[in-house]
Amino acid sequence: MLKLILLFSALISLIISLNLEAQQQGSHGYLTLLLDTTSETANSNRSKRTPRLIKLKTNVKRDDLERQGIEVLRHVRNGHFIVRNVTAQEEDHPFVSASWPVSASWPVNDLWKLQESLLQLSDLTQADFLVKAEDPFWVVQVLRNFPMVAVVQIDSGFLVLRSTLRAIIRVVLPLETVTYVGIESLKPKPESRVLDLNLNPNAINRLHHVFPDLNGEGMTVSIKELAYDPEDIDLRGRHVPSSLTAAISDRHATEMATIAAGAGNSFVTGKGVAWAASLTSSNFNDLLPDPDADYNTLNVWVQNHSYGTNIENFYGLLAASYDRSAYHNPQLLHVFSAGNKGTSLDSVGVYREAPGFANLTGNFKMAKNILTVGCVDTVNRPMEFSSRGPAYDGRIKPELVGYSTAGSSNSTALLSGLVLLLQQAYQQDKGTLPTSAFLKSILINSARDIAAPGPDFTTGFGNFDGYRALQDLRSGQYFLDSVGQSETATFPLVIPKNVSNFKLTLTWNDPPAIVNSGLALVNDLDLKLTDSQGREWLPWVLQTDADTTKLSLPAGRGEDHLNNIEQVAISNPPPGTISISVTGFDVPSSPQPFFITYRWDSPEQFHWTFPTGSDNMPYNGESGTYFRWESTLSTSIGLLQYSIDKGVTWKTIDREVNLNTGYYRWDAPIITAQTMARMVVGDEVFRTEPFTISRPPQTRVGFNCEDSVMILWSGTAGASFYRIYTPGEIFLEPAFSTSDTAVVLQKQQIGSQLFAVEPVFTDTTPALRSPTFDYNRLSQNCFLNTFFSEALPPQGIRLNVQLGTTYGVEKLDFQKLESKDFVEIGAMDRPLSPEISFLDAFPSQGLNRYRVRIQLQNGETVISETSSDYYLTELPVLIFPNPVDRSAQLNIFTRTFENPQSVFHILSPEGKLIQSIELGSERESIPVSSLPAGLYL
Repeated sequence: MLKLILLFSALISLIISLNLEAQQQGSHGYLTLLLDTTSETANSNRSKRTPRLIKLKTNVKRDDLERQGIEVLRHVRNGHFIVRNVTAQEEDHPFVSASWPVSASWPVNDLWKLQESLLQLSDLTQADFLVKAEDPFWVVQVLRNFPMVAVVQIDSGFLVLRSTLRAIIRVVLPLETVTYVGIESLKPKPESRVLDLNLNPNAINRLHHVFPDLNGEGMTVSIKELAYDPEDIDLRGRHVPSSLTAAISDRHATEMATIAAGAGNSFVTGKGVAWAASLTSSNFNDLLPDPDADYNTLNVWVQNHSYGTNIENFYGLLAASYDRSAYHNPQLLHVFSAGNKGTSLDSVGVYREAPGFANLTGNFKMAKNILTVGCVDTVNRPMEFSSRGPAYDGRIKPELVGYSTAGSSNSTALLSGLVLLLQQAYQQDKGTLPTSAFLKSILINSARDIAAPGPDFTTGFGNFDGYRALQDLRSGQYFLDSVGQSETATFPLVIPKNVSNFKLTLTWNDPPAIVNSGLALVNDLDLKLTDSQGREWLPWVLQTDADTTKLSLPAGRGEDHLNNIEQVAISNPPPGTISISVTGFDVPSSPQPFFITYRWDSPEQFHWTFPTGSDNMPYNGESGTYFRWESTLSTSIGLLQYSIDKGVTWKTIDREVNLNTGYYRWDAPIITAQTMARMVVGDEVFRTEPFTISRPPQTRVGFNCEDSVMILWSGTAGASFYRIYTPGEIFLEPAFSTSDTAVVLQKQQIGSQLFAVEPVFTDTTPALRSPTFDYNRLSQNCFLNTFFSEALPPQGIRLNVQLGTTYGVEKLDFQKLESKDFVEIGAMDRPLSPEISFLDAFPSQGLNRYRVRIQLQNGETVISETSSDYYLTELPVLIFPNPVDRSAQLNIFTRTFENPQSVFHILSPEGKLIQSIELGSERESIPVSSLPAGLYL
């Protein structure tokens, strides 16, 4: 043991001294830390199976290593690998020779197993370390001899150990079966709490309108976090039970489930993207992917991850696990929120000197076979809080953005819902599910590029567009194939004349990299486009140096050896045949399947995306909503108008609308009407389908009595009737219709307390439906809402009544307590207004007690609670109660109160002053608990 301690001390000294060298040598300093500085003579007898640091020769691929019988344990960086021989005899395969792909080789210590950023934390005290081991159960047995290392968790492929960094380096790293030690946060937290559901900015409203049969039915989304509420009105009836579900539910999870797949039973803002899909839940207290068997059993092929941990810029066990999950389940797509730390700075990673970049929240978001989603507002402006890329190795992150002003959680749930619809559409067309790599290609290629041309580390490849994604999925404009090492697949593509905005995206699901790799990409494919004249177009690439200025530069073109997503875009492509080539540049795991999707815009086109014939303005009944359109018109200015008389007359909204923006904010007038809008551009007119302008009806309860309830709502101009909805097994269903604005329901004949009201125009077009309400929550009053009295000297005391409705009311009796009985002091027959007042012009001096009795036309009676008030016009002062209990308070009311120095004196029967209290108002209460029982003046 003493020898081990001495060796450990020497190792720590080595780390400290070489860290100085690392700071001087930049990226190569870390490689120096890995070297075993003991003499080569002492190591001459070490087996070639002992790990070594090697550097590949120029233009040598990783595939060459594996063909030579070298096992790669870790890809460090810059062509450097930690490897070991898998052959039996060293002399047969020397590490460096003329025939070998290795240019240099060095012995290494065990620090290659350690997460690189931990070397900057030499003072780290106790923490939870994630340990990857080939045989974790053997490691546990060994650790029984080292009480300074506690086993917190054990799984089939990893351990969680609680200890200090010093003990980990001393005890755990030397174990041969251990291949990685790092700190990865295992404590997730939701990344937004506000439900701001709006389907219009991502054109999902248009998808719903044009393809109403696509609703997610038959698909299942998994919400990985705490449990959602399966009895929520927008989710019930579609929950798939699972042993993976957390024991407690959470509002955030319910909101994410609603955005992805809400039924819209509560209101228009409760209708999610895949509103008929099934849902299941997986507890995010286990941050690893679910077992493969569970995804298959539950029929889950998209999982939503709207949570984060800390900024963790390295390829850890969690990142590799999600890449492996996607790779082993080719149809499964994991969708992650980018995070809400867009203004934060990484403290230990490669990009720690680049504020505002590389702040994705969680190591799992470093995976390459997933989608990470940031957020933008309704007009494509990035939200400042939305986390940004790049990934730790310079890869493009986030890949996409979507609408949300509340947090990237919400935009992620939107995309998860869209994936469900695309999966459903593909299965309807092809009879099978699409692979996640193919869907990624579709989603990325159909996204709307924002800001500078090409991808960036803030908005990725753009704002996803649900309608365009579905169009591209069904257009057949894609290729699929596979390539091996140095193989090339070629596809000819004919580009029509006069098209614009040509875009092509290559994607593939890459094998998981080795944990702690400096570069996540394993199979490196190269994309290139060539036309008949020999002109070439390479993919978009971004500057990846750890410098804020360079990371902010717009995309250029070049070979991409980082990403498993490559995209070429040409604003004005030349007509004719273009050759698309995909080459296996470095493919150690072959063959590698890939997918290519492409699209272009036709000239002189204009299409409305909002409103459609299924939409209302404002979309949620509030003041402002955006007109939205797509335009490739050569003219950039249009005249925007609307009509509420089926196009007979038109009112101008704006004479100079900029068509290039694609949107225009309009505060719709406070009317209820069937409406059309049009954009006039030169001699051409582009009309919307008829839509509605309306606000939701305001609902209330007239009475809620033991046997019946009356529901009322505000009338909607132009409505021919109203459709009343109640919940069915899954969705709201029409219960009945009426032309009135009120209905009386017998409680024995209705099976629900939940209702919604929808105005319908003469041609059966519905206006905006009311939010669904529980009549017991609106009111539990039987006709009488409020009754109270108020003293108005010298006129008297006014009695105020507010009824829920005057319907069925025969008479109101106003009564006053005289002696021990209530006597009538006034009455009103069949009131016309629900708000009624009555003045008692002759109240008693002092306390007055009143009630109102409501006589109904059916003979029943409703009696109010008693209301009390004090009245003083003759007596100067009223003191009560008298006698007063010592535990109570004595009340002092004065008729007028003009002197702020008024004082109340308490005297003994002999006239001795006992207590003086300065009065501050005309109504005061004072305690008497300090006075002994007795008679006072």
